[in-house]
Parts: sequence; C-alpha cells; structure tokens
Amino acid sequence: MADIARRLTPQDVSAVAAWLASRPVPVPAKAADSLPAPLPQECGSVPR
Repeated sequence: MADIARRLTPQDVSAVAAWLASRPVPVPAKAADSLPAPLPQECGSVPR
C-alpha cells in the first residue's frame, strides 16, 4: 500500500478522499472494540 500511496499525486489523493467522503455510512455503524489482529508494524499512535 505504501508503494501505491507514494505514486499518488495530490489530485489523486483529493479524488480518493472525495470519493470516500461521498460513501454512505452503513447502518448500524459503530467503532470496533479492538483490532482483529495485532498490527504488523508500528502505525502512528496506535499501540501494538
């Protein structure tokens, strides 16, 4: 995914963000209680 993300232009990022923002939220929607599996590497502020 990182390889693909590096290839995106700012316009591509804007287009993807706009498309994601246009998608309806499934009902009922709720946050997950936990991750389904440990992350394979550090990811920002998400604890492992």
